[in-house]
Amino acid sequence: MPLPQVWHTLYYIIMRTSFKLLACALGIILGSHYSFSQETKDYYKFNDKGIVSEFQQTTPDGIRITYNEENHLGLIFYPDGTQVDFSASLTQSFDGARIWPNRKLYDTYGALPMNDWYKENIRKAGSAPVGAEMMDNIFGIKQLTIVFPDNSQVTIEYEEYGARVNEYTDISEEGDRLCINRSSEIKILNLKNPAVVDPETGALTKHAKFASGVNIDKWYGNILNGYESAFCKGNVITDDGSTFTGKYGVLLSGEKRNYAPKSQYLVALFGDRSKKSDDYTCPPYGINNIAGIFLINGTVVNKDNKIVAMYQDAKMLDEFDMASVLAVEQGKLDNARAAAKKAASEKASITSKYGSKYADAFFAGKVIVGMPWKLVQIGLEAHSFKSFYTALLSIERQSSSGNRQLYSLIGDDLSTVGHIWVKNGSVESVTYY
Repeated sequence: MPLPQVWHTLYYIIMRTSFKLLACALGIILGSHYSFSQETKDYYKFNDKGIVSEFQQTTPDGIRITYNEENHLGLIFYPDGTQVDFSASLTQSFDGARIWPNRKLYDTYGALPMNDWYKENIRKAGSAPVGAEMMDNIFGIKQLTIVFPDNSQVTIEYEEYGARVNEYTDISEEGDRLCINRSSEIKILNLKNPAVVDPETGALTKHAKFASGVNIDKWYGNILNGYESAFCKGNVITDDGSTFTGKYGVLLSGEKRNYAPKSQYLVALFGDRSKKSDDYTCPPYGINNIAGIFLINGTVVNKDNKIVAMYQDAKMLDEFDMASVLAVEQGKLDNARAAAKKAASEKASITSKYGSKYADAFFAGKVIVGMPWKLVQIGLEAHSFKSFYTALLSIERQSSSGNRQLYSLIGDDLSTVGHIWVKNGSVESVTYY
C-alpha cells in the first residue's frame, strides 16, 4: 500500500475512534438526560380520518403520557411510580375521538377534538403537576384516577368550581386500608388490630387481628351515644385464629369531617384543604375516624372449622340459644368444607378445567402468576396453600383496562405475609414479605 494511503487509513481509524470516545464522554457528562432522550421513542399516529389515534409523549422531567384509541386507554406514568388513568375522559364523536376537558379551564360543555387537546396540552407540556397541584389540573383533563406508589388512590373530577373527589383509598403505615366514596360511605376496608367493642356500653371486649369487609349499608342511629355506623359484610380474625364471618358494624367517632388521610401521598395531594371542614372538594365530605367495630350477625369458627360462637342482633348467643341452631349451621359448614376439600383433591378435574401448569402449582401448594382466581378460592376454602392461611380483600379498582383487586395474605401466625393482585379474574402478581 502506498505511504499516503497508509497515513490516510490511520488518520481515518484515529478520528473514528476519537469520535466514539467523545460520544461516550458526552454520554457520561450528560448522564441520564442523554440516555433518556435516546430511549423515549415518542410518537403519534393518525387514523383514516386524520385524528390522532395513538401517541406516546415524554415531558422533559420524565413523565410519560400514552393514549390508544383502539383500547380506549389513556395513562400517565410518573418516574416515582405514580400512575394516572384518564380513560374515563375519553369519548367518541361523529368526527373522531374527543376528550372531556377540565371545566375550570375550558368554558365549554362539549368535548375537545383530540388533535386540539394533544397539540395544546401534550405536545407543549414541559412538566406534570405533583402534590397539591394535581388537585387543580392534570393536562386539562376532566376526570381521572391517580394511583400512588403505596397503592393509595383517588378519583378526581374537575368541575367549574374546582376539583371534586369521587372516591379515594387511604393506606396507613400500620397497614390499614380504607376506601371512601363521595357520600362518605366506607366502600371497602381492611383494618389491622381493630378494637371490638360492646355496642350497648362501648366497652372494649378485645382487639382483633384483622377486619376485612365490603360496605353493605349505612345507618345513622343511637348506637354508642349517637356515633355513626357503617355496616360491612366480611371477616374478623382474632388473636387465637378464630374467624367471624358475617355482618359487623364500624363505629365512626368524633366530630364529622375530621378524618385525616394517613397516606403521605394523599396528605400531600389534599394539602391544607383537608383541614377545611366545609370544603366540598376534598376529602369528599369527610368521615369520622374509626373508633372500633362490633359484631352483629354471623358465626365464629376456630381453625378446626368448628363453630365456637354465634351472634344475632349484635349479641353473642348463650350456650342454650346457640345449641338450638348449632347443629344446622355446623352441618352446613362441615358440608361446605368437605366439598372444598373434595374439589381441591380432584387433580384430574382441576387439570382438565384449569390446565396442567396451574394444576401442578395448585397441588404443590403455590399460587403463581396467571392462575385463575376461582382456583385460588378453592385452595383458600380448603386451606391448601403452604405460604399463607387466608386472604383478605384490601382494594378494588375498576377502570377501562379492567377490574383489579388487592388481597392481603395472612399466615398461620396471623401476620401479614404478602399480597396478591388479581386482574380480570386471574392472578397478576404475588409478593411475599
